[in-house]
Amino acid sequence: MPRRSVSPTSEVKTTLRVPYTPAIACAKPAGTTCRLTMDIVRPSDAGSWPVFVLLPGGPASPDRDDYLLPVATALAQRGAVVMVAEWRQAADFAGGYPTSFQDAACAVGVARAVARRYGGDPEDVTLVGHSLGGWAAAVISLTPAPMRPAPGTCNPTAGSLRPDAFVDLDGATDEPATMEDGAAYVAAFFGGTRAQQPAAYAAADALDILASHPAGDDPIPILLAHGGADTVVSPSVSKGLHAALLAAGYANRLLVIPGGHNAALVSPAVVTAIMSLIH
Repeated sequence: MPRRSVSPTSEVKTTLRVPYTPAIACAKPAGTTCRLTMDIVRPSDAGSWPVFVLLPGGPASPDRDDYLLPVATALAQRGAVVMVAEWRQAADFAGGYPTSFQDAACAVGVARAVARRYGGDPEDVTLVGHSLGGWAAAVISLTPAPMRPAPGTCNPTAGSLRPDAFVDLDGATDEPATMEDGAAYVAAFFGGTRAQQPAAYAAADALDILASHPAGDDPIPILLAHGGADTVVSPSVSKGLHAALLAAGYANRLLVIPGGHNAALVSPAVVTAIMSLIH
């Protein structure tokens, strides 16, 4: 879709813990429930601002710290409505395949549904994933068919459950292959090994998705940013995704910056690059 320019702003408003799901299973033991929420940061000025949905990394409990609020605020100050969305990142939190990805799709759809309430444009939604959140964001963005949430697990949505642009920050986008968070985590996430669950692994592997589903006539804009000294998720992961995206017909930018894991979250250059993606 055509990208449009926005005017920067400095004053922002923050609303914490806005539910975007009904009560759903979210932890062990069975029967434990919660409502997934979003922290929303938006310009004080009225407008029709582009919308960003941010997925945090982990694997961690959905009710985690607010470490993405600084980058959310930096983006909002540049002229955007930013929604930091909790998601169920592991089997220990009632996540796994396909539930975790359905949470991400739900967040996109709900963001479109409520965007105007916060001064956002529901037709201009960018999905941003950090670390493990980059994996979920990549799968949602690159899979042609939306991963629809199970009935009763998502608030009302609007429009597409897939984003209009995708940003990956220090992303563990090859989690099924390299098992960055451990073989036990990955096996629990998929309910077995790759040999036991080949279809699920392929459906959640960004490189497999790109090999099977190249870009269409109107590919979404994509930005990858990674700390060059990252020892948690190797920058080679983003370099490999960058090459695979190009081979699949996606024009995309790879920005390697100084620093380790989380460097992208504090880099003014990354904030500028993210905002440039929507211009």
